[in-house]
Amino acid sequence: MASTAEAEGPAYGPLAGDREAAAAAATIQRTRLNCVVIATVVCAVLVSCIWYFIEDFKAITTSSLGDYESDVSVICFNAAVAATFAFVLFLTLIDKAPLTVNYKVMGRPDVVPVVYSFRHLGRFTTFTLWCNTVAGAYFACAAAIGILEFRGCNAPHCLKTITLKLWEVTFPMAFLVNLVVTFVLIPGIKKQGDFMKLWYVLRWRPQMLHNGFVVATAVEAAVACPPLVFADFPAIVLFGTVYVVFAGVLFAQTGVFHYFFMDPRFKHAPLAVIGLMLLLFVLHCVGVLAIAAAAHSWLAGAALILCALATCTWRDAAAIPPTTTPAGECESHA
Repeated sequence: MASTAEAEGPAYGPLAGDREAAAAAATIQRTRLNCVVIATVVCAVLVSCIWYFIEDFKAITTSSLGDYESDVSVICFNAAVAATFAFVLFLTLIDKAPLTVNYKVMGRPDVVPVVYSFRHLGRFTTFTLWCNTVAGAYFACAAAIGILEFRGCNAPHCLKTITLKLWEVTFPMAFLVNLVVTFVLIPGIKKQGDFMKLWYVLRWRPQMLHNGFVVATAVEAAVACPPLVFADFPAIVLFGTVYVVFAGVLFAQTGVFHYFFMDPRFKHAPLAVIGLMLLLFVLHCVGVLAIAAAAHSWLAGAALILCALATCTWRDAAAIPPTTTPAGECESHA
């Protein structure tokens, strides 16, 4: 005579299968809902920002870009920083070592990890390089405007408009990128025990993309004082939203997200995307206050530079250099 457990045993198989099927169906439904919510948020932000730029497009005057834009020292600084950005970005473009991403969806062990290598122009799919490219364009445009104003010529209206919009993205993003690298990325790498990757992150070129980025931006804000206006926050929010859209297109092509919280398969993706928009708004507001203070006090300007330096990590004793040349480079992309 079969035992009770043996008699009841066959019933557990279908029950377990039903539970797994129900859990899988719930996961798929949540992913679809996340897609709808993210798409709705992105569309609402895009429409609102575009409407703002159409309705509230302001005239840019000579003083709108700062009182020191035609100062020789400011022109030289802007030109030097623009050249440095161009050099670093060019080296990044021609680098033969791939940026290899081993992508996993946080909280979804059922999703098979995807490995993808980005080469040359593919490296510019990261948010860090987007921000650095915008910053390089800003410093180049600011130097051009300064030269024209110094020679007594009026810079074109469109050039001043573009330069101001580039600055509205550059200043907050410089602090965002460095804060994430120093207080999120590096501690995360150390927690994982990947000290060789930490060594790569602290090499000179990644440091130029993070530490150099924020220091140059802080000096520009303290010395040249290009203004930020509270009402112009849609510029930085639009920039972040466009990257969210781009990240979705990149996923469709490669199967990876550089930042897992943008993946609709991640449970809290909608909250993360909305939180990103709010964070960009807060950074813009803080930037407005910081630059306004720096424009009226050299102490405030010095404090701004010190704050930028405080977000930097220059070296870490835990970093371990590789003993052999790697096939692929581990590079941070905040």
